[in-house]
Amino acid sequence: MIVCDECGRENDDDYKFCLGCGSPLSEQETDEADDDPAEMIRCPFCGSEQPANFKFCGSCGEEIPEEAQDSRSRDESSQSQPAVQTDSKPPASGAQTGGSQTTSPSGGRPAPGDAPGMSEGRPSTSPGGGSAPPSPISSSDMPAVSKAEDAVGRLIVIRPDGTEGASIDIPKDALLVGRNHELEALASDPFLSPIHAKITPEDGQFVIRDRDSVNGIFREVRDDIELTDGDEIRIGQELLRFEAVEGRTDEDDETLAAGSPDPGYWGRLVVVAGPDIETEAYALNGDEVTIGRQNGDIVFRDDGFVSSTHAQVAHIDEGVVLRDLDSSNGTFLRLRDDYVMEPGERVLMGQQLFRVEG
Repeated sequence: MIVCDECGRENDDDYKFCLGCGSPLSEQETDEADDDPAEMIRCPFCGSEQPANFKFCGSCGEEIPEEAQDSRSRDESSQSQPAVQTDSKPPASGAQTGGSQTTSPSGGRPAPGDAPGMSEGRPSTSPGGGSAPPSPISSSDMPAVSKAEDAVGRLIVIRPDGTEGASIDIPKDALLVGRNHELEALASDPFLSPIHAKITPEDGQFVIRDRDSVNGIFREVRDDIELTDGDEIRIGQELLRFEAVEGRTDEDDETLAAGSPDPGYWGRLVVVAGPDIETEAYALNGDEVTIGRQNGDIVFRDDGFVSSTHAQVAHIDEGVVLRDLDSSNGTFLRLRDDYVMEPGERVLMGQQLFRVEG
């Protein structure tokens, strides 16, 4: 086990980031006794296996009940089960299902879209630092999926520590992604709709389309992206909604409506905690508003998934733009329409962070 220098939590030897605070883990010498396999338990919420001494699930972030911590879930048959499935195929493109998500890409904080709550204590979703999106994001022991004969690309699941997880082949016709998939990490993700998205190859690129999911699809911000009224932003475990602000006047005589002194507000960011639940709102003025965990105009000190200086919302002549400030876990914007993904781009759906490759 590796003990985190920041918070003292024990982590598996192969973890790169602490499950407790998200800080990078340093390599430590271990005793021979550490080579023995750790006692494992199964999370009662998402079904993934966790070390018995974990108080919170490393996959879904939920607090593991004490009675579950006192019992073993790994038997001989599960230990001998192979990690690769050789007969797996993506769901058929014509599958029809219903249902919706309930609660959690990370556990007790806002999830992308309309579902409530993501929990704290999840590791970083990308290598490189920062404490801790988007981010909830997947099982660390998920199996690989078999290769489709007509595959023209891959959808790669990014594990909580930033390493690559399962690889799902993208057929030449289309791939459906959702909770109906046989991959355990997807099937046990309550924030994924049964059929969440459709990915269609097109001229070396991949068109991703939301299939009326509850929580939507979030694209990673790589360059400045223009914001429009109502856009939803994912920073760490925070779900924010941008609202443009304009001077209020009487429609008949253009008389300004009264209010508190206005230093020149041009927008606000609203913290969304669930369906019809807004906890805080931050007025935006000046040329740039910086968001971070330690530094900035808007600070989320308790969110370990937010980098010290994470992102910025800027007011420019052309309008308002969102930019990422080299954060560890990325900044994500919810899609409003079909989106053309280039190979190497990342998207967030439910608790899962994906990268598409050609």
